[in-house]
Amino acid sequence: MHADFPTSDRVVKRVVVAGGGTAGWVTATALVRHLGPLIDITLVESDAIGTIGVGESTVPTFRGFHQLMKIREDRFMAEAQATVKLGIEFKNWGQVGDRYIHPFGTIGLQWSWMADFHHFWLHARAQGFGGELGEYCLEWVAGEANRMSLSSSVAPSYAYHIDAARYARFLRSLAEPAGVKRVEGKIRNVELAPESGHIAALVLESGTRIEGDLFIDCTGFRSLLLGEALGVGFEDWGQWIRTDRAVAVQSTSDGPAQPYTSAIAHEAGWRWRIPL
Repeated sequence: MHADFPTSDRVVKRVVVAGGGTAGWVTATALVRHLGPLIDITLVESDAIGTIGVGESTVPTFRGFHQLMKIREDRFMAEAQATVKLGIEFKNWGQVGDRYIHPFGTIGLQWSWMADFHHFWLHARAQGFGGELGEYCLEWVAGEANRMSLSSSVAPSYAYHIDAARYARFLRSLAEPAGVKRVEGKIRNVELAPESGHIAALVLESGTRIEGDLFIDCTGFRSLLLGEALGVGFEDWGQWIRTDRAVAVQSTSDGPAQPYTSAIAHEAGWRWRIPL
């Protein structure tokens, strides 16, 4: 998401979020929960434009956002069909058969001494003992065992796998009653103020004109405001990242949901597995 900030001498009263989905409704929810009485928030989205992605994989800071928004975990998980994520599994990335789990927790005891834990582990390995590094991480061990605990004494660090479309609808159910105004429609044109070059209004295909003091671009790959209207160029990373396309599809569960995301390398590209 990107914002077109007004000049410093203008008071921001009307905030317009262009685009829905996860990005749009996260933005609208955060604004209305913390600045609701001070600003008017309008979100523009079209039911004719689908959202990209079927499952999304989050990181532990996602829980911090929910705590800040005072969102109940049980209600969120039910509405978004969420499952617990303790880390990320990487398979076949070095060579076929390789496997590594990046856990969200701390590995080993953290010493305020002359060396970190992994140095002691490497010294032990050199002498023929010590086991695997992941065996010293609660999240790694729990993930391998397909287990999870919410006990306050041993609670691991975790995030979630979520259904992106359901999560956006859940946030909408919180944001609209709190004061966010949703406008249905496709954006036909973006008007720029001639004197400043900033965005002045969005014009919908219906002819509706939506003015604002601050516009936030959540239109995804279209980059309707930032790219098309303001002319900010796309930075191509193709020389470093060879994979240049993706296909997101749902598949049928063939067993219990594993508590981690899988990123599996293949001869051409890689695939992800996000269990809901």
